[in-house]
Amino acid sequence: MHEIGLVPKKRISTINKHKKQLESELNVKISISKEGELEIIGEGIELWTAKRVLTAIARGFEPETAVFLKESEFGLEIIEVTDYATSKNSIMRLKGRIIGEKGYSKSKIEQLTGTYISVQGKFVGIIGHFNNLDLARKAVTMLLEGRMHSTVFRFLEKERRRKKLKRGFI
Repeated sequence: MHEIGLVPKKRISTINKHKKQLESELNVKISISKEGELEIIGEGIELWTAKRVLTAIARGFEPETAVFLKESEFGLEIIEVTDYATSKNSIMRLKGRIIGEKGYSKSKIEQLTGTYISVQGKFVGIIGHFNNLDLARKAVTMLLEGRMHSTVFRFLEKERRRKKLKRGFI
């Protein structure tokens, strides 16, 4: 069986650079054209896993982070910034809100949710444990909807404390 998809041109070199390692680790065969047409040949769960990992790499994650998706308890969430803005300027502004000055906002969300975030093109990708994905998605969505950074960080800290307390009683 095989899957075919497109990869943004600026991510082709990343896949090519790690192609042999990815093929070995994911137990699939990968081919990618100069135009970004990606073909994955494999079977069953390995093909499905490889598709998730390569989608994450195409959306800006480094292969070392994307391979976390081999584990069944990790997921990939993709948010389209264009769902919240239409003009190039508003897309750039919203991406800037997520990243923050010197990457502070992105790092803070990653730290408070235990996830990895990539802002690439018109997409925000999140990789993390399924228990944490919803929280990270909510934080990013709040920023895209225009909430203040301080409000988002307070929300994350409150949820983090709540989850820790909840776990303590189980």
